[in-house]
Amino acid sequence: MKRSAISLVVLGAACLFQTPSQAQDGSIVGVWRQVRSNAGECRTCQIEIAKGDASLDVRANNGWSGSVRAEPADDLTTAAGGGRWRPGGTSPHSGKFFRLRLVSQDSRLYLLMSGTGFQVEAVFERAPPKSI
Repeated sequence: MKRSAISLVVLGAACLFQTPSQAQDGSIVGVWRQVRSNAGECRTCQIEIAKGDASLDVRANNGWSGSVRAEPADDLTTAAGGGRWRPGGTSPHSGKFFRLRLVSQDSRLYLLMSGTGFQVEAVFERAPPKSI
């Protein structure tokens, strides 16, 4: 629990103190490959972030999806929203809703997913575009 609280503080600080020069990675839109997670190693896990009508759609190849909005609206390096694990899946989180926060910094995407009874922290790198 202490580690999760520290991670949340670090992620929050990264969001608050990000300067325009640090945000030069560009948009979070695209395909990202997981390189680290507190939920276990997954060499094939990817997420795809696409522009929707009023938000960004997030789709993972391991059973969850969500929708986030850029914060501020014109900055596509930080976004927050929510999502849900696919019902009826094999995950212990099957069908559960969660809050989602994404931050792009230094060519990496940091994900914080928090729901009732669980918190997932993951790091992603850009992946070649693939259908997921």
